[in-house]
Amino acid sequence: MLAYKFLHPGHRGLYSGYTWPVGEWVDVKGTLVPSRRGIHACRERDLAHWLDDELWLAELDGTILEEERMLVAGRGRLVSQVPDWDGSAMRELAQACLERGRDYPESGDAEGWASHPAGAVSAIYMVAHAAGLGAEEAGGAYDAGFDDERAWQAGWIARRFGLEPLA
Repeated sequence: MLAYKFLHPGHRGLYSGYTWPVGEWVDVKGTLVPSRRGIHACRERDLAHWLDDELWLAELDGTILEEERMLVAGRGRLVSQVPDWDGSAMRELAQACLERGRDYPESGDAEGWASHPAGAVSAIYMVAHAAGLGAEEAGGAYDAGFDDERAWQAGWIARRFGLEPLA
């Protein structure tokens, strides 16, 4: 199964610190536990939840758990890097989110975060949070507003980089 995987520079895992060998299979020992043990990757619709400096196409194999916002597999490998995804692209996404965020009064702090060198991810999240608060204030559910904004963000990434739904 093909999926997407965000990594730190040098194809390093954000939480694990593991440096991924490109093209080589990596196997997980033991029981898969989402957010703790396994090869974590995402579908196109999950992209906005896992932003990082590098975006890769990954192949998953073996047992694959399909969770709400991620895939967790017993085996995986990096296939190819999405070449145009970089810090500049993340800032471009942050700016697109800020434009949308102007409709959400609660997104005021997002603008400040977007100008910080490492703040684009925070600004993107803050706009989704503001969308959730706005939905709640309008009598709806926070999760619905938040998830709608995250879906728009993931769609923006997919359209901008020509990514297809894979999983």
